[in-house]
Amino acid sequence: MKAKSILILIVVAIVLIIFVQNVEVVTYNILFWEISMTRVIFFPFVLLIGFLLGYVFAKSKKKN
Repeated sequence: MKAKSILILIVVAIVLIIFVQNVEVVTYNILFWEISMTRVIFFPFVLLIGFLLGYVFAKSKKKN
């Protein structure tokens, strides 16, 4: 196996371990809202929002 493949497998294994260990339901208070969901759903959701915001800000900087 190549080093890149091994690194990808290690990262995927770490992410899976983190997800498996965070299955309990937690409540998040965001301003006036109260959201209850498992961390397994919340982490990728927040990660996706972060990527999208970063993409939008990067695109807006390129236009200027």
